[in-house]
Amino acid sequence: MKKIYWIALWLLVISVAFSSCNTAEYTQTEETSVQVTTEASSETEYTDSVSVSEETSVVTENTTAFVIEPIDHGFDRIASYPTTNSMTESGRFVLFDYRGTICCYDKKSGKADQFCFDTYCSHTNWQECISLRFLMMDSNQSVVYSEYDHRFYALRGEKLCSFSHEGEDISIVYSFGESGDFDEFLYDIWSVYDLQVYHEYLYMIVCDADTGKKDLFRYDMSTGEMRKLSEALAGDIEKYFIYGDKIHYRYLQKGKACYHSASLDMTGIREHFEIRNVDPFYDQIVRDGRCYTKTKMNSKTMLCYMDLESGRITTVGSIAAEGELLAVTDAYVYYAVQTKYPMYTELYAVHIRTGYTTLVLHGEKDFSERNWYSGPKFRLENLCFLADSKVLFTGMTESISAFYMAEIGKDGHFQNIERIWR
Repeated sequence: MKKIYWIALWLLVISVAFSSCNTAEYTQTEETSVQVTTEASSETEYTDSVSVSEETSVVTENTTAFVIEPIDHGFDRIASYPTTNSMTESGRFVLFDYRGTICCYDKKSGKADQFCFDTYCSHTNWQECISLRFLMMDSNQSVVYSEYDHRFYALRGEKLCSFSHEGEDISIVYSFGESGDFDEFLYDIWSVYDLQVYHEYLYMIVCDADTGKKDLFRYDMSTGEMRKLSEALAGDIEKYFIYGDKIHYRYLQKGKACYHSASLDMTGIREHFEIRNVDPFYDQIVRDGRCYTKTKMNSKTMLCYMDLESGRITTVGSIAAEGELLAVTDAYVYYAVQTKYPMYTELYAVHIRTGYTTLVLHGEKDFSERNWYSGPKFRLENLCFLADSKVLFTGMTESISAFYMAEIGKDGHFQNIERIWR
């Protein structure tokens, strides 16, 4: 009798096991066709029919659609900027330096604030708040965004640091020396500088403390390897930019400055010309295979561009000698003129095809208020063009840091200027 009981019990267990296997197999193979709404990088929405299983998404009962938040890869850049621009852009955020504080503009919400999403953070302790960890940040050591791993990178003294897109973590990924530890308030910003990102690589210039030699280093985000690329070069790499799978750099040796280019690992070096009248690394902006800069021609300052493939130089038009290039779009080159007494900015747009120049922002007249005898004066520092004909820009209103948004009118003039933070 006891033996019959155990046999019956084992048959029941085996039956349940087979039933579970069939259920599991059915759950894994059954697919539900739904419409997925995804926010595309170009700020548009599209739908696509996909198959959803338990391995890729959790779908609640009676749910027919859900939203996927994509990683910001390959978003459209409306404009190009100098490498010294301390604003960096991802598909969702625009990060900018607000006097040593990392702040961000959220394209989704249209709001700006310190770059810290910890609800328990007071945003006042530099050793705790991520927005205050780079207090000496400037154009030498600014934040860059990597589409390769969807993270931000920044130099802090002699440390290469990284933090997630939403600021959830921060770490030192490589160290060239002691300066820049997270417990150090003041640190050296001149030994390692000019951080640039290209695909899975981060490039930077490192100045040897003993010899003063300036070398180009490359950090591989996929392997964590740091490599000195200019080891075999006797001279200094003073400035550089990366375009079309090539490194273009200003090479200084024995007092002679030359324009060179090389592959991404510094092989196949090509010597282009000695830098004299046209310096492609002076106040330059690279866009669509062209390097925009300015040069002296017959006692005039001319805006020009160099074709990076052929080396041909084309003039666009004359600009103010003190003009500072800030941005290049498909149609315009924007440059700023800073007046000193009183101090404010005049921003001009030069049409690339015609050379016609338009004053689009006046740092005195455009910021006046009705109740003021003389309105506040604005000094522009950086700008970032957005979709829907809008532009963000930072600077100083009198002696106070300011962050503004404006609409771009049909004539290119910045209008409906609104201060959106502080």
